[in-house]
Amino acid sequence: MEIFTIVMIAGSVLVTLLVTAVSLFFAYKVFTGFSKSMQDSAQLMQTGMPAHARVLSVRDLGGSIQIMGQMPQHRLQIDLEITPQGAAPYRASPTQLVSMLHIARIQPGAAVEVRYDPQNPMRVAVVL
Repeated sequence: MEIFTIVMIAGSVLVTLLVTAVSLFFAYKVFTGFSKSMQDSAQLMQTGMPAHARVLSVRDLGGSIQIMGQMPQHRLQIDLEITPQGAAPYRASPTQLVSMLHIARIQPGAAVEVRYDPQNPMRVAVVL
């Protein structure tokens, strides 16, 4: 009986540690994904070329993050028709974190300002 009890306790501890490790790994991957998205958008805002765009559709990809008491940021995929100055319009679908306060401005049919990477025009960030 004593060996069975020890095996049960050891098994329970191992399962608990495994579940905790998997949960922490998942949380780390989600947080780093949000962080990369925020950094990419911030970099495009500073160095990207300005353009006008029209919102074609918006999809909430699930997940949100709230940093230091700010409004929650939702991860959206925004389908855009971008019209760069002096170039033909094209379509891109960036994924961007958007504050609850700004979601109403990103609705199908809305005109928005964007910044895009001229070296990779699919890298786009909506100016909010």
